[in-house]
Amino acid sequence: MARSAAIALATILAVAGVVAAASEPPLLLPGTYRLDVRLATQADVPVLGKSRSSWESVAVATIRRRNGRLVQTHHPCDARIRSGFPGVRVTVSPAFVSALASPSYPLDLRDGWYRADLGVEYVGYLPRGTGASLPRAATDPGVFDWDHDGKPGATLILSLPMMVAGEIQIVQRGRSILEGHVVSPDRAAGHVAMPVFEQAVIAAHPAAFEGTASLRPDPERSLFLLTRIADDSTCASLRLDDDSVDDAIRAAKTD
Repeated sequence: MARSAAIALATILAVAGVVAAASEPPLLLPGTYRLDVRLATQADVPVLGKSRSSWESVAVATIRRRNGRLVQTHHPCDARIRSGFPGVRVTVSPAFVSALASPSYPLDLRDGWYRADLGVEYVGYLPRGTGASLPRAATDPGVFDWDHDGKPGATLILSLPMMVAGEIQIVQRGRSILEGHVVSPDRAAGHVAMPVFEQAVIAAHPAAFEGTASLRPDPERSLFLLTRIADDSTCASLRLDDDSVDDAIRAAKTD
């Protein structure tokens, strides 16, 4: 009788373990992923006025287990800016994308939620001490030729209606935090919080574009999608097209 009771108890515990495992939220599997991100802002731009713009990017990301926890690293592959003004085009050069950081950061995965703090990234300058203010001029300390085009800061090319192409040199400081949920073992989606986001135009042609735009993060429109891809994938196969980010964002909204 005792042996039968022990077997019955073992069976119950085994079944309970299977049920509990089945009810646990999925965890992301280590491997290679495509990371689509849209960082949305609202801005008061000199000459042009108010704008709802967005930075859209795709990166190849890897998730690895280190010291008992999952760590994600991503490498930017392609990016574009949607200016929010009809007829105004802002071009992000390959050199600009190549100069972006490739950070590594631990993943916080609890109860099906996904959180990744990408840390602070500096564009166009090096900070001079903790808490240093954003540079406001090309001659300010810390400003350097970030994208190696012979000009201070980071360069964006402008194309405006009825005008020849112009350009602006910017510096920027931002911190992005991906916050969402694990949809499946090979997919996560959600919003992007930007607790830090500052930008200044330190030089421009035409000069009317020089100055500091009043940028405000737009968290409701800032979204990300992380999708598992082949482990041998590289940036050569990850590019933005007219639909890729829009499709990713729609998927993130419906997950």
